[in-house]
Amino acid sequence: MGEALQRRLKQERFESPAFEAMLNVMVAADHLHQKADDVCLKFKLTFAQYNVLRILRGSAQGGLPFEEIRFRMLDRSADLDAILAKLEGDRWLDRDAPQINPQLSVARITPRGLRLIEEMEPAIATLQEYMASCLSRRDLRELSRECECIYGHDPSCGAGSDSE
Repeated sequence: MGEALQRRLKQERFESPAFEAMLNVMVAADHLHQKADDVCLKFKLTFAQYNVLRILRGSAQGGLPFEEIRFRMLDRSADLDAILAKLEGDRWLDRDAPQINPQLSVARITPRGLRLIEEMEPAIATLQEYMASCLSRRDLRELSRECECIYGHDPSCGAGSDSE
């Protein structure tokens, strides 16, 4: 294992299997993120902007406050203020503007934004098709389970039961 990672990082050895696995997850996530950005750029959006529109599409008619959007984002380090400003400027969403604290504003996807998300669905589906072309259904489920073990830190995931 690790040949693709070794070539990608131009590194022959890794200090531990845990470090190698961590790097593999990060490189794979970056690879998928870049593919998602490439798809979204065809619609003049970044993947983070698309993610915000998807979040708002799934919210109730009343929209969502800033902090709730941030909590649901895939990339919480993204500049949400800039994302909301851009999407609002392009009329994909609207938001109220409270005088005291702008982070208390509520954003709502517009009908124009809903049409954009619908138009993007076939292109976004290519990302799922890409994943399905790389891994079997069983492997996809296992990958999801293992990722949830990492970020959910579920004690029932078998940490410490090293069979190698």
